Amino acid sequence: MHRIVILLALASLVWGCQHGTTNGSVHNIKIGLNEGLPAEMTVGVGDEIIFSNNRAQPIHVILIEGGHSIACQRGFAGLVDHEALINPAGTASFCFERTGTFKYMARLKGLFEGAESVQAGKFIVKGGPDRSLSFDGPSGTELSQTPKE
Repeated sequence: MHRIVILLALASLVWGCQHGTTNGSVHNIKIGLNEGLPAEMTVGVGDEIIFSNNRAQPIHVILIEGGHSIACQRGFAGLVDHEALINPAGTASFCFERTGTFKYMARLKGLFEGAESVQAGKFIVKGGPDRSLSFDGPSGTELSQTPKE
């Protein structure tokens, strides 16, 4: 009986995260030609972080060594490093199941053949009601936070 309860709890966690966060906020990171990624962003456990590609080329987002901290994901795959190749106008998302600091990077193709830029940052994941949500990024970064109902 105990194993069935655990199995059902895990299944509901996976199902809920495959379709968005069930208990947190949603953070949209829009990546465009003139928009950079936040160098540092504070989120809460269970919050969903959505990367949106507003560029004409695919982007590659890598969550470095975050595989054991992911509670949900859509478009990301991997055991240790979670990676997503996001096509133009596409999205990918994940949420964290525990507190900590997690590094990520994005590889963006440039306008010229063979040109590529790499932007790095980190997520600071906090738990509890006293967490303050913030981000520190380059000017022009469009970021919105939408509470999930």
